[in-house]
Amino acid sequence: MRSLWQGFVCLSLGALVGCTDDVPEVSVALVLGHETDALSQAPAVVRLDVTATSLGGDVRVKTSATPGGTFDLGEMPTDDLLTFEATGVDAEGNTVVRGRTLATSLTFADGATIGLFVQRVGAWARPPAGLDAGHAGPATATFAERYVLASGGSGADGTAATTMDYYDLGALGPATTAALPLAARSLVVLGSLVLALGDEQAVWIDIASGQQLEATLPLPASAYAGGMILRDAADTAYVVGPTRSDAVAADVLGVDATAALTTHALLTPRRSAAAAWIPDVGLAILGGATSGAGVELLRPGATAFEARPFPADATEGAGAALVGTRLVVVGGSAAGVPASVRALDVACVSACEVEDTGLLLPATLTNVRAFALDDHRLIAVGDELDAAALTRAFVIDLATLSVSEAPTREARRSARAEPAPNGTLFVVGGLDASGAPVLTVESFFP
Repeated sequence: MRSLWQGFVCLSLGALVGCTDDVPEVSVALVLGHETDALSQAPAVVRLDVTATSLGGDVRVKTSATPGGTFDLGEMPTDDLLTFEATGVDAEGNTVVRGRTLATSLTFADGATIGLFVQRVGAWARPPAGLDAGHAGPATATFAERYVLASGGSGADGTAATTMDYYDLGALGPATTAALPLAARSLVVLGSLVLALGDEQAVWIDIASGQQLEATLPLPASAYAGGMILRDAADTAYVVGPTRSDAVAADVLGVDATAALTTHALLTPRRSAAAAWIPDVGLAILGGATSGAGVELLRPGATAFEARPFPADATEGAGAALVGTRLVVVGGSAAGVPASVRALDVACVSACEVEDTGLLLPATLTNVRAFALDDHRLIAVGDELDAAALTRAFVIDLATLSVSEAPTREARRSARAEPAPNGTLFVVGGLDASGAPVLTVESFFP
């Protein structure tokens, strides 16, 4: 496989070199998306390394080139799924650009061009194109290890959006949309099935066949709709109703790998609570109530929540992520007072305390989702708690006790963050300052 990298433009790369006729011919294209200066902005890229890695983590091929040069990946194995990753370094040897494809079978990709989107690290960038339709405040999910989905929220005219729109990380562009009989507030993906929950009903959608069937839930859909989706090690998804911001809720819907549905009631109803799945510990729900335990826990395999002896926490709108060994809670406010970044051990069973880091975000955020970047950093994405309601993102470093903003490329309000199948974080949806829908998507590569 011969690849060309010339200047700062997206090129279709050459075919397999020196191979027999039965070896598939596959091209790779370096794609810059909307940020065409990704390689040239200071500090500029002086070398690009490209690696092909198997699903098991084995490096099959690694090669390098300088700007304007070529790199040759030679003959590639066709009996494995491969991920192509690009790393661009500056004159000091620092990594300033990264990109990663989805896992790809070269046999099935015969004759195709694989797009390798590259972007500046630690910043948002917009891959090519975007969604076909707008969604302000959408429900989001990933599907088939390839697509980021957005549905529900409001469309361009302010009415409820009932399409389900896809961003295709393989083709780097929008995919065909599907029409739903409801405005989805939560999406649960189970193989080729998607469970869409609205305020009054829920439906199963078979993406492969297009068939739709009304779902029978343990409680009315309104008990769960709008809740954050979390998954455990057995791939059971939980729709956490108490994380919704528009109503007090007490119920969590479980959807296991066989599509069996269960419900779990909290001891204390909550609104805009934070939630996280912690391996070997369980589903933790925090805050959102002026009374009751500060933390409730649903252990792996358990059917009922149990209180953890943390003080009651009235903070609403925060997000939580496991960073290293601590659960870190970011954003939100209580009685109009912004909450500081804090950490706790939810496995604690007595004399439990919350560690206040003393860090405050520069803006008061609600609807926060938090994601660990490594063992001491996380990123929090949420909406400003003011009239502008802009979606903003901040990186919190617990090692240096610092907070830095990662501004989105386009100012947008009521957008949502969703982890993407290629290991990046996406922001989708939202409205611009004029109230028009923002159709581009944005990717963050740590």
